[in-house]
Amino acid sequence: TYVHKILACAIVGRNLDRFGLAGVERMPPSDLARVRVPGGTSLGRIAQAAGVSVDDLAALNPELRRKRVPPDVREWEMRIPREKLARFERADHRSRWVGWRLR
Repeated sequence: TYVHKILACAIVGRNLDRFGLAGVERMPPSDLARVRVPGGTSLGRIAQAAGVSVDDLAALNPELRRKRVPPDVREWEMRIPREKLARFERADHRSRWVGWRLR
């Protein structure tokens, strides 16, 4: 039944006035960048490279339940705030992450 619930949310979201929610303000879409990191990397290392908190990074990537990229993948696409992308790319992090990758 989750498909029906998602469809109902979409219908309500596109017709707020018809459902008595005309005064609800819509939030702007998140401005996120996507970066690739090696498998097995901890969120702490990624957060440090991007200059964000681990909790913020975990909230942007809720599929990672153990605060670590799955170790059995070669690379993983992470979401980080777009304003932190330049810092992430400048960080000397890749050499430190190599040890976390399963071969």
